[in-house]
Amino acid sequence: MKKPLIILTIMLVVTGCTGWQNPLIKQAWQEIDDKPEAARTILAKVHYNSLSESDKAEYGLLSAIVDYETSRKPENDSLISVSITYYNQHGDDWHRGRAYFYRGAVRMFKFGNIPEAVGDFKVAETIAEKSNDEELKSRVYERLFYANFYIGSNTSVIKYARKLLNSSTHLNDSTMMLKSMLMCATAHADMDRMDSAYAYIKKGIKLKKDVDWFQLVDVDANGIRWYLTMAYIRKAQGQYDSAIELAKVGMTDIDQKTRMKSMQLLAELYEQTGDKKQAEETKMQLKEYEDSMKYVKLGMQMIDWQNTFDERQQTQEFYRQTAWMQGVITMIVILAALAIGIGLWLHRRKVRRLSHQLDEDAQSTNELRSKMGLLENRMERISNTLLIGTQMYNQLQQRQCIAEATAKEQQCLVDYFSQLRPKRWQEWKRKYSSLSTAQYIFLIMQDDLHYDDEAIANALNVKRTSVRSMRSRIKSRER
Repeated sequence: MKKPLIILTIMLVVTGCTGWQNPLIKQAWQEIDDKPEAARTILAKVHYNSLSESDKAEYGLLSAIVDYETSRKPENDSLISVSITYYNQHGDDWHRGRAYFYRGAVRMFKFGNIPEAVGDFKVAETIAEKSNDEELKSRVYERLFYANFYIGSNTSVIKYARKLLNSSTHLNDSTMMLKSMLMCATAHADMDRMDSAYAYIKKGIKLKKDVDWFQLVDVDANGIRWYLTMAYIRKAQGQYDSAIELAKVGMTDIDQKTRMKSMQLLAELYEQTGDKKQAEETKMQLKEYEDSMKYVKLGMQMIDWQNTFDERQQTQEFYRQTAWMQGVITMIVILAALAIGIGLWLHRRKVRRLSHQLDEDAQSTNELRSKMGLLENRMERISNTLLIGTQMYNQLQQRQCIAEATAKEQQCLVDYFSQLRPKRWQEWKRKYSSLSTAQYIFLIMQDDLHYDDEAIANALNVKRTSVRSMRSRIKSRER
């Protein structure tokens, strides 16, 4: 009876020391690469609450990978966050780096939370470079390229495009090398470096011949940007007709930014060729896609965040490399008591000086924040004014009645027109003296929209005699 108990005790001790993995978790890992849907089915059978801490961490990582690979949106990122907490304390670089990467991917593509997603990608980048994990580096560089591409940080775009090219070269991944060459060409073209863009395109075309056709599906999905890059090159060479045809292909891209760049280039090309009508129509289409204020605000936030993150990482790395000096300093302090006293005295002086400097910096920072808040409020008011003015002006163009418009809406219309037709607005300022808002609206309908008296009366819901009276009062205001 004692012998089986001893054997059982030994087995329990060995199992506790070596660790035990849930068989369903192990089976899900085997299926995750080729059959993510099968892995999802396996994970559905797992009882989460009965798992150990390590298995819970792997379960969260597997769930995030499955959601990402099967294009499903989870309810939240709590599971993968639990995994990250565990791997930060007990995990290895392989699990920890992928946990940050997939949480960033879920946040970006499922929840649209780009700032926090980039934060996770930057941590994953640091881990991948430290552990020299080429596979993870390739994935992270690709995602950071696209994030910076959408916020317009050209310097970071080129940085990660080159990093991705180097990583794919180490992996000997022809498809990824081709994609990274396309990224490099696009980034250089955006910065008007057409010679460099053309060189990458030539390398990509040469490499494409050596890649199997079924490997090009993912590359060709982004291939429209090749046409836009070539259009810029043709424009620089003076081949406007060829550039127009290439730019038209760029307008078929589903990416809004690529379409906007294509339309902007088309408008410039039409002006170069003298086709004013097409140029104006293209500019009108371009205005419909512009949402510049929100885009610029997000872009500035992302660029500042990444710069701050990189500076903090460099500082931490510097302190880590110089940590050995602390031992030498400690020995010097112990052996030199007099130096300690002098050092403390100097330190106190320095602290007082730095404290005063910090107070001044804090005051300056608060003043800058106040100014930024005032500037943002002013920009918001200007945006709202122009939006209301645009709506009012469109109503006048469609011959709709604006008699019910408030005084604020009428003033917004006048402010919008002053930006829309600055030359005519300055002409009125020189010609007339102290016109009211209603009189300016009268001039807009009469001189800009070419309303007759009846149309003006209908728009303002007044009699025609009132229209003539208004015209005579404006006439009396001439300088």
